[in-house]
Amino acid sequence: MRPNLPAILACAALALATACGGSHTKKTQSIDTSAYVVNKSSSDISAYRMDTATGALSALGSPISASGADQMVLHPSGNFAYATLPDAGGIQAFSINATTGALTLQGSPVAAPAPRDLTLTPSGTFAYASNQLTGASGYRVSAYRVDGSTGALTEISGSPFTISDVSERINARAGRMTVHPSGKYAYFPNLAQFNLSVYAIDAATGALTAISSVASAYPGSTATDPSGKYLYVVGGSSSVLGYGVDSATGALTPLAGSPFTVGQGPADLTVDPSGKYVYVANEGDNTLSVLSLDAATGALSPIGSPVPTGLYPCSIRVDASGKFLYVANNGSQNVSAYSIDTATGVLTALAGSPFSAGSAPTCVVTLKLKPCRPCPG
Repeated sequence: MRPNLPAILACAALALATACGGSHTKKTQSIDTSAYVVNKSSSDISAYRMDTATGALSALGSPISASGADQMVLHPSGNFAYATLPDAGGIQAFSINATTGALTLQGSPVAAPAPRDLTLTPSGTFAYASNQLTGASGYRVSAYRVDGSTGALTEISGSPFTISDVSERINARAGRMTVHPSGKYAYFPNLAQFNLSVYAIDAATGALTAISSVASAYPGSTATDPSGKYLYVVGGSSSVLGYGVDSATGALTPLAGSPFTVGQGPADLTVDPSGKYVYVANEGDNTLSVLSLDAATGALSPIGSPVPTGLYPCSIRVDASGKFLYVANNGSQNVSAYSIDTATGVLTALAGSPFSAGSAPTCVVTLKLKPCRPCPG
């Protein structure tokens, strides 16, 4: 007797749908991109599904409790997330569901005195938390080894490392540090001494060793371009400072034409994945500055007029595809979202934007998730 091929195919389809979280009565679409917003005043983290075609955000369940959370960083593997808890003096780890994007608390917070920022090496092997303390404690950086299997953080020998003995000037969104794409260098904005501190990262131990520093007026958030040739930092009332990076030493040299003019009160900046555009969130006039990046010189040039945001835009990210940009608006409790014209860098507000968030959002991050794959056998 010949096998009933249609019946076999139908059964295989049902098994595949069930194994991948689907149903034989309703086809489900796997979530392959998500976004997270830290809401400081409501002490929680909102998770969203990001529509890869339109960029629109839709809530993934209720926000997860995260008392006192301020900043957030995602592990390069996409398996873990970490939130700073500056008031409680710790870092909270979360696991990330690979197909839904849901967050789950991972144990208790790891001790870190007043962490204001957190960054990871590109490999995800080491994590660094800037502890911007008041009084005689100065500016310290706690360093941790990351367990790639569990996401657990273990403080390394020699931590915390001293960046400055001068007390930092504290604000809710203090300057954000950056690790070079090579993973060899770390850059710390030192507001108390008006400079950027450059440190070498030991590839085996994660230990930090001071290399040099360069003058930087009112340094805040920092970002490198994907090639690692240039570093940018928000400064002053309406400027972004640019530096060339020596690939052999990590040393910084001011770029010709720097500082570059942006909107009032720049708070955060990001470089798109192509390295062609720089976007700056300006808290002082509630706008985004859009700039083109000259790959040969690093110079920045404005593209069109500043783009309106919500109140007090404080955190800005471009998704991994380079198609969409998201801004956390601290004063209007929402997230502004835009499509990016990849040929020109021009932004267009998405339908439905802004999207609701919790109270006083301070950070937005995006993550490319693992899609549902065909089942073996």
